[in-house]
Amino acid sequence: QMVFLFGQPMLPARQPRQAGMVELLVHYNDHQVDVLRRRAAHDLAGAKERLHVVLGLIIGAANAPEIVRIFQGAADRAEAKTQIRARYNLSEAQAETIAGMTLAQVTRLDASRFANERRTLEERIAELEALLADPARQVEAVKAEMREIIAVHGDPRRTVIDPTADATVEVSEVAPSIETKPVTTVLTADGHLKTVPPDTFRRSTTREYPVISLGTARTVDALLLVTDTGKVCVVRVQDLPEGTRASRGEPVRKYVRLEPTDTVVRALTVETFDQGDDNSLSLVMVTQSGRIKRSAISEYRSLGATGVLDFRLSAGDRLVSGFLSSISDDIVFVTSDAKGLRIAGTEVRPTGRATQGVAGMGLSPGARVIAAGACPPTGSEGPTGLFTLSATGHGKRTAIAELPAKGRGTGGVLVAPNGTVLAVASIHPHDATVLVRTSDGTVTRITPTQVPLQSRTGRGIPLVSISADDPVVAVLPMPVGA
Repeated sequence: QMVFLFGQPMLPARQPRQAGMVELLVHYNDHQVDVLRRRAAHDLAGAKERLHVVLGLIIGAANAPEIVRIFQGAADRAEAKTQIRARYNLSEAQAETIAGMTLAQVTRLDASRFANERRTLEERIAELEALLADPARQVEAVKAEMREIIAVHGDPRRTVIDPTADATVEVSEVAPSIETKPVTTVLTADGHLKTVPPDTFRRSTTREYPVISLGTARTVDALLLVTDTGKVCVVRVQDLPEGTRASRGEPVRKYVRLEPTDTVVRALTVETFDQGDDNSLSLVMVTQSGRIKRSAISEYRSLGATGVLDFRLSAGDRLVSGFLSSISDDIVFVTSDAKGLRIAGTEVRPTGRATQGVAGMGLSPGARVIAAGACPPTGSEGPTGLFTLSATGHGKRTAIAELPAKGRGTGGVLVAPNGTVLAVASIHPHDATVLVRTSDGTVTRITPTQVPLQSRTGRGIPLVSISADDPVVAVLPMPVGA
């Protein structure tokens, strides 16, 4: 193999910057459509101007003998133009065109020829107006021009492109050619992705890099990227850069197409999109207003970098959690006013993509959902627990079994003393280490032995020093093997 580097600068909005190949092609296509629109607008203005003149020439042809007499009786062309314009109610441009003719040209004006030109111009104007009003037609016009350029100037390709093949390549199709090895996937707070060797984050440091999502995966797996606006995209783990704990990784937008307002909040590992039975894995998403949506993993098999707006949110709502769960798991919600709700997973039926979800939890005025996750059903919770950290820095662990199962859309029960304001919460095994991040990027590692196991109404103990200028913004449980 030969490796060489080259820059790909472009000037979007007249600001030079580097861009990836996909972004360059997108901007190139947008530019071609813009050129076509401006050319069509220019041609439309010219056609309308010519049609206006032709309408005047038709009037001139119908009244040629009288116009000749006006020419013969006028002192000069200016006077003739004034009389012609007044007599036949012509515009300045129409009168100027006729006045600029010789007498021989006036007598030879052919009304039928101008009538044909009028029809041609009207058809051209209608065609251009339809083109400018239809973005899809503009794209097709650009494609047609590109095909014409290829037909005239194209040369044989060195590679073969099959236009009839499916453009979507599933992970299962490419997996055999990839070296299979375990990695830890990392999504940082500033929107960068990378992979690091397993157990990288097990070693303690004085200051952790601000991370919002960690996961264990294999290089043949896929990542579901979930944004706070409800969009879901898929990337392959093998495409992510291998880094170190100190490296930043590559921007998420290098791999997927996102709107400027989109922020990726979860990166979830998927081994396979083929789930056959009713107890199969599904993607569950929860918003801060308490809405919830479940979709089978198989729904995302054909997704790629473009993704899909999967959860249609109400104005002002934002996604706060996305996780993988089977239909037999229970689902737990935690709110900012220290209430928790546990519902059976069967109460949230799977739906297709691009739906609005259903009511998951009823909220008190001013409250919002700050965390949600899956846990085993009642009676088989095992080591799963609820970690909560209040706005004053007090934290604790609570057994999930203390949350009674209730119906969907209800208000839940207290998980901290009444009046407590929770900063963050997480549903994860009791023996997991958690990383707590404040707004300035400081990360505090908290081991299970530091956090007491208390009842729902327990206050907890001081775990993190919090100030009004540096509040806690995220908590991240460490997955096994990370």
